Amino acid sequence: MGQLVTDLFPLCRSILGPATRATLDRIAVEIPIEIRSVRSGTAVLDWEVPDEWEIRDAFIARPGSSERIVDFRASNLHVVSHSTPVDRIISLEELQPHLHSLPDRPELVPYRTSYYAPTWGFCLADDMRRALQRGDYQVVIDSSLQPGELSWGELVVPGDEPAEVLLTTHICHPSMANDN
Repeated sequence: MGQLVTDLFPLCRSILGPATRATLDRIAVEIPIEIRSVRSGTAVLDWEVPDEWEIRDAFIARPGSSERIVDFRASNLHVVSHSTPVDRIISLEELQPHLHSLPDRPELVPYRTSYYAPTWGFCLADDMRRALQRGDYQVVIDSSLQPGELSWGELVVPGDEPAEVLLTTHICHPSMANDN
């Protein structure tokens, strides 16, 4: 179990994408799940399966500096899940609406997603956010959004009783070991 958590924790999963498929493939090594999927754009009850998101890198830095102030490589929670690509130099004033923090928990990095409203953003500890100084910042999110597949795993374990018990969980959040 420890190795499973070690293997799965760093994967930057989203509701659909390569890391979610890698997660299911890794779980299937331990548990005989059947992996199923449905294409982006498919209507499912009251929503539509979104496009697949893949992220390669993301950071905030001062222009011309190699030091990353906010770095996806340090924590995949630092980027809003499903962020659209961006590569710009903008002022702190322009950047602020794209920053998300928890003022009541100033040391924690929140998790945010934007499946259905195309945007981009970064999540960071509020202490770090308040320490940002006026001036320009380079913001980079190297990501892509394209049609793909929403995948999930199923396992039916026959029992001795006619009643059914459904156990469900989700794997659509990155690096959240205590989240379901």
